[in-house]
Amino acid sequence: MINISPKLVSLDQISNYWPQCAPLLAKGLADSEGEIGVEHLLQLLQAQQGFLMIGVDADDMVHAAMALQFQKYPNFTVAHIYSIGGRWVMANRLHWDGIKAWMKEQGASKVQGSCKPAQARLWQRIGLKPVYTIMQQDL
Repeated sequence: MINISPKLVSLDQISNYWPQCAPLLAKGLADSEGEIGVEHLLQLLQAQQGFLMIGVDADDMVHAAMALQFQKYPNFTVAHIYSIGGRWVMANRLHWDGIKAWMKEQGASKVQGSCKPAQARLWQRIGLKPVYTIMQQDL
């Protein structure tokens, strides 16, 4: 089993890791409704409106990526996950607990993300629970 460590990517390192991260994040967005693409995630990250967390091995090879943004509401701050790709987050509770601790350090008291039912089942394994059902209609 490969030992993978979580790593927050700094602004000046995004371009170095992006070629490895983009395909992973694209897989995470594959079942979305198309509201955001990996090119938009890159723009958010470069504008410092989001964060990129990666899972790397000892050789600094990326095995997982997560793009997120903090949203402030009147009663709490939420770490909103735009996309997760790779296995490390869902497969290792210890890594997820470390990521949650970092989110709390950033001021978040909740984590959330929009996903399809299959992804929801995976997210439930690490403790997330359904809160809302989003309804949609093309106009």
